[in-house]
Amino acid sequence: MKLEQDFHEEFRGSYYDSSTAETVISLRSKEMFIWRCIRILDPMWLVNLSNKDVECLFFTKIWYEAADKVQAMQYQNVINTCYAKDIHSGRMWETNWRELERKEFLKEVRKEERVEARVKSSVLRTSEVAEQAYRCRSDSYPGTRTTKEAIQELLWYENAEAIVVKARQI
Repeated sequence: MKLEQDFHEEFRGSYYDSSTAETVISLRSKEMFIWRCIRILDPMWLVNLSNKDVECLFFTKIWYEAADKVQAMQYQNVINTCYAKDIHSGRMWETNWRELERKEFLKEVRKEERVEARVKSSVLRTSEVAEQAYRCRSDSYPGTRTTKEAIQELLWYENAEAIVVKARQI
């Protein structure tokens, strides 16, 4: 069911009906003097009103009984927000959700590229350590590592590579 719009010329007031838990907007036709009403069950329906209707409801506050203040103020707060932020049915929303979506996609791509670069660098380091391990035949050369140290470093890099691959799968 569509919500009636552009009723601001026939508007006479609005009140919160506690028996139905709705806000009732009272209207009176100028020509035939017929009273009618629009019942609003959900406060968020009010964002679909026209700009003039929102303005009309903003300047004419909702009537309510003291016991129904909390519920009635939900409707009034939606109208206050709509008026303050210029939210109404005639407003075309300007959003940059496509730009945000593109940025999030690029973040994921960059993250994958960084992980791949780390894996590639760890593989390169592993091959370098393996080469050094083969070069280290004995402890007779000063400044070189022993074969045992080179193999321990090689195993460390292999574990690091396995951790990166596992993190990538998560």
